Amino acid sequence: MKTQNKNVFNETQKFHPLIFVILFVVNLALVLYLYDRLIVLDKEAIVSIVPSILVTLLFLLAKLTTRITDEGIAFKYFPFFINKKINLSDVSALEVRKNSNVKQLITGYGIRLTEDGWLYNTRGNDFLEIKLNNGKTIKLGTQKAGELEKVIDNLTLDK
Repeated sequence: MKTQNKNVFNETQKFHPLIFVILFVVNLALVLYLYDRLIVLDKEAIVSIVPSILVTLLFLLAKLTTRITDEGIAFKYFPFFINKKINLSDVSALEVRKNSNVKQLITGYGIRLTEDGWLYNTRGNDFLEIKLNNGKTIKLGTQKAGELEKVIDNLTLDK
């Protein structure tokens, strides 16, 4: 009989709705500004508005999914084709942290290479810091810091 994992953590994060409001207002302002040219299908006007709409769609579709079990950590960052699995045997330390760096809070969304490793985040300033045996660090954003701490406290890491 297969044993069921005791420690399971699942989370899917999306960007804050305020970002969509801001992008909607920017797109609306751009459409209104270019309305006369868009109505006659001016190619330059269409080309100038398409990137804004694509960025809005990117933010709308983007999501970070994290799953932690007794075997390892898996995360996906859609639509960027990032899909990684980390065995717990490859992890030297796990810690839930809060980012106190104001600059990082402002620029710490999306996928970032920080001074000590990669950060994957869509919202907020709490993250799981994964220190790997090879010296690399991965940070995964979370909105469920308390629940995540309880799960990682019960995980057994090979040290």
